[in-house]
Amino acid sequence: MKKYFVAALLAVLSIAAVEAQEKSALPVWTFDAKAGFNFGGTSPLPIPAEIREIRSFDPGMQLTLALNATRWFTAKWGLGAGVKFENKGMETDARVKNYYMEVVDGDAKMSGNWTGLDYTSCQQQFFTVPIVSRWRVGSRFDFNAGIQLSLQIKGDFSGYVSEGYLREGDPTGNKIVFAGNSTATYSFGEHLNKFMFGLQGGLNYRIWRGFGVFGDLSWGLRDAFEKDFDTVAFAMYPIYFNLGVSYAL
Repeated sequence: MKKYFVAALLAVLSIAAVEAQEKSALPVWTFDAKAGFNFGGTSPLPIPAEIREIRSFDPGMQLTLALNATRWFTAKWGLGAGVKFENKGMETDARVKNYYMEVVDGDAKMSGNWTGLDYTSCQQQFFTVPIVSRWRVGSRFDFNAGIQLSLQIKGDFSGYVSEGYLREGDPTGNKIVFAGNSTATYSFGEHLNKFMFGLQGGLNYRIWRGFGVFGDLSWGLRDAFEKDFDTVAFAMYPIYFNLGVSYAL
């Protein structure tokens, strides 16, 4: 019995020694670079009843560049942080009804309930810091989940309305018709929040050596507009999917 106990003890110690050697061979810190594009938009959730039809949607080419560092505590788990320069944007064309708007027609500024077409362009640039937990699954997959903090360095939210009418003040107010090529514009970029925060989750798949492909979903938790800005009557949140290539440095 004693020899079996000694053999079992030696086997356990051997396995522990091998695992310790493997862990010591792993890099404590790893670094990677990413380049890709954001696809998505800044949207109310849920879509309000005033938006009757989204006639077109164009996310454009929204470039992202990132550098990340990860501190690995085990062979499978680590904590990562980085810095990312990213563009987020979209262009939409929607048909709306009784949609509260503040528009400019020539030198005149008007507000009220708009029924007709509404074209919107949202374009923003951010410096973003993701802080995530990372898990390795096998030799090729790397999952991440955590938070991200963003500082807007440039922002625009503007558009125009056409082919409809505005009821000044409220739904029963004076009716102002915009027909044919007649339009009225709006620009709310100065009311966008400069600091944003939200959640991030995604995966990276290593293809060959240090090269890989990745996909990250980011979901903003703060309204895109300042708290005291009430022209846009509902909260709007940036929701984007970042798709691109990665390289382990």
